[in-house]
Amino acid sequence: MPRKVPPSQALLLCILLAGSLFLLDLHTPLGIADGVLYAFVVILSFWLPSPRATVLVAGSCTGLIILGFFLSPPGDVSFGIANRTLAIGTLWMTALFSMNRAAALAIVENRYHDLVGSIHAIVWRGDSKTFRFTFVSPQAETILGYPVRRWIEEPTFWQDRIVPEDRERVLASCAEATRQGLSHQFDYRMVAADGRIVWLRDYVNVIMDNGEPKESIGVMVDITEEQHAKQAVQNSEKRFQALVEVSPDAIFVNRGDRIVFINDRGLRLFRATSSDQMIGHSPSEFFHPDFHEVIRQRIKWIMETRMPSEMLEEQIVCLDGTIVDVEVAAAMIIDAGMPAIQVVLRDITKRRLAEQEREVLIHTLGERVKELTLLQKVARLLQDHDTPVDETLRKIVTLIPSGFQYPDVCAARIVSDGVICTSENFSESPWVLQSNICFSGTKQGEIEVVYLKERGDEAEGPFLKEERNLLNGLAEQCALYLKSMHTLV
Repeated sequence: MPRKVPPSQALLLCILLAGSLFLLDLHTPLGIADGVLYAFVVILSFWLPSPRATVLVAGSCTGLIILGFFLSPPGDVSFGIANRTLAIGTLWMTALFSMNRAAALAIVENRYHDLVGSIHAIVWRGDSKTFRFTFVSPQAETILGYPVRRWIEEPTFWQDRIVPEDRERVLASCAEATRQGLSHQFDYRMVAADGRIVWLRDYVNVIMDNGEPKESIGVMVDITEEQHAKQAVQNSEKRFQALVEVSPDAIFVNRGDRIVFINDRGLRLFRATSSDQMIGHSPSEFFHPDFHEVIRQRIKWIMETRMPSEMLEEQIVCLDGTIVDVEVAAAMIIDAGMPAIQVVLRDITKRRLAEQEREVLIHTLGERVKELTLLQKVARLLQDHDTPVDETLRKIVTLIPSGFQYPDVCAARIVSDGVICTSENFSESPWVLQSNICFSGTKQGEIEVVYLKERGDEAEGPFLKEERNLLNGLAEQCALYLKSMHTLV
């Protein structure tokens, strides 16, 4: 756009130039083409405030050209008519051009103002050295509540309404970037007319002139809601961080197959003294190799379905080499704007030990039940004195394997007074438990229990201490039975 000239100066220049050209025309003979110079007067009229002024100037110059025809010194009349006709045509062509140009500029300016007015942001222009505004869009009043005129009329309007905590930083960074002629942006807070604090993001472009900053053009965007949302996210993250830190479970975040966060409980679980020992490492480094494929498949499933995984039992390898049983659950989260997996681990070592102890207890109780059941059955048989002794002993020897830990590979034999009774599958074996049947101070027989296949070592070979007590008890019951039978005889 041409540089603006004050209307009063433009009008004075038009009058002086037109008067000078008219005086020149009065001293120039007809035939010399000096009328065309009036086109410069019409061009000067471009700086007048109204397009009609250009038409008035063109009409005035046309009158001066015609008047000059009659007042100029004698010359070639026909050539003079031709020259002046050409000059008048040039004037009006210039005037029409000016009118079309003005109309086009008006359309462009209207569109520019419509565009600026439709943007929910403050569009502005200002002096790069003083930061004083020369133009501010109407949205300034909508966003901050101050009339546009105050932005322009008050020299330090903008600076005074930046919140004190941001003012020094903003002015210093803006001044430095402007001095270097750099386009820049910065976020800061301003105090609105009603006392509200409004967050703005200012995008600034610096226009240079001969290496010096001349003018700044910028757009201020209201980012208050964005900042509030950001603050809410930060507060939520802080609350989450606090919950994670006090969680009784170990928690770490896996992003891009790298641990980017782990809580204190996690460090203790993995026997780490510092987070540096785990941050940046692949999680698979800390899990037993038997579970690596399971982990890869689980990560793939979580990322594809975005669903949390079920709690699974796995094993981790601590930094000191200890293998620990854990329960693991995982779910996808967004961390630093990127998809990640949050993993929760729970040490189940104590639970496993408790489960093992419970299993041992249940097994032990089961064994004791079998033993008591056997003793009760044998006691009922021994109370029957009407049944022959050898038949009673055969029934007892058949029951004996059911009271031992491995009845499927157990067999028994009772020998007394030349009577030998064996269970169906009895055979000699290196794994034997034997107890004598004694009464009246002498050995009257014996009971043998054998395992036909090798079993783990216990108190007495493959036999439990309780099984030794059981067999001794059976031998005593049989001794009492045989003694009573001898007495009856």
